[in-house]
Amino acid sequence: MKIAQVTEFFAPWSGGIGEHVACLSRELRARGHDVRILTSRFRVKGGAPIDPSLEPHTYRLGPNIRFPYNGGMASVTYRPGLPQALDALFERESFDVVHIHNPFTPMLPLLALDRSPAVNVGTFHSYHPTERMLRWWNWVLRARQDRLPLCIAVSPAAQTAFARYFQRDYEIVPNGIDLQRFAPNGHQPAPNGEQRLLFVGHLVPKKGLSVLLDAFEGLSAELPRLRLDVVGDGPLAAPCRRQLGAEARSRVTFHGSVHGDQLAAFYRQCDVFVAPSIGHESFGITLLEAMAAGKPIVAARIPGYSDVVREGQEALLHTTADARDLRDVLRRIVTDAGLRTTLGAGGRRRAEEFAWPRIAARVETHYERLLRERC
Repeated sequence: MKIAQVTEFFAPWSGGIGEHVACLSRELRARGHDVRILTSRFRVKGGAPIDPSLEPHTYRLGPNIRFPYNGGMASVTYRPGLPQALDALFERESFDVVHIHNPFTPMLPLLALDRSPAVNVGTFHSYHPTERMLRWWNWVLRARQDRLPLCIAVSPAAQTAFARYFQRDYEIVPNGIDLQRFAPNGHQPAPNGEQRLLFVGHLVPKKGLSVLLDAFEGLSAELPRLRLDVVGDGPLAAPCRRQLGAEARSRVTFHGSVHGDQLAAFYRQCDVFVAPSIGHESFGITLLEAMAAGKPIVAARIPGYSDVVREGQEALLHTTADARDLRDVLRRIVTDAGLRTTLGAGGRRRAEEFAWPRIAARVETHYERLLRERC
């Protein structure tokens, strides 16, 4: 098959959707398919590394504009003549399948949906308690529903978010994980008795870092050997640093953006991974990364996360946006080595269900069915 993967988010932009598209594309290519990636040109300091095996097969169709949206950052490809460029590309490449990620977002995904002559597949990655754009554009989207014979959601939370406005049958195909990259390596506890918490994510409101910092500061006096590593960057980096008092600040390290093997090393070296997001999460790829590394998780009790980790099996869940409850849950897990071991082992087993070869095989099966039905 000749397949196009269309996304507004791709390296060097770091984030879950870009990682999903890259891993899915590599797996499909390994299965013998010809895959092209249609995306934006990004100018990002310290961004995700560009995969040299995928870049020759990547079309960067225009610069992007970024702006705050849904508690995070949105990206829109803008270029005069973009519709005509897509027409020419689709005619030249003759794709069998055009797989559009978040197909109802402007500009590139929505234009690709409009202009693709191939079999179209849409994967919905986002979660919104309410979605103003979908509500306002409902009439526009309904007119395009017949152009999407297959709708995939990465989680029940993502399905719920879009089914309010776009009532179709959805297939749930989750995000995947590279088990080998994040595999445990027998990391030993620090000889001085330090315990390390790890946060990974964009420093934007929805990720909830400020909640974690409040909770950490409350634990500082009780647990003097507790440390926190913050991996990621974003507009809240400076405000979060200023939020801490002097004592807590001395035990929190902001590392900026980290990728690849260096990111995997942070997971291996931590004792507990913390995901305190306050909402707007459809899945949580960082949860998979922590589970693949065999690490126990403390996460907010939000729909997207509850679809991935289970209370008491891979994670402890805390009340969303409640620093006091998060502090209590952290105290419990930090002081119970047996609980950490149990949750970490459960997470590693759970992560195997999301191995990329398994996920890509499910997507490939859907492609094949759609092409048979079209014949």
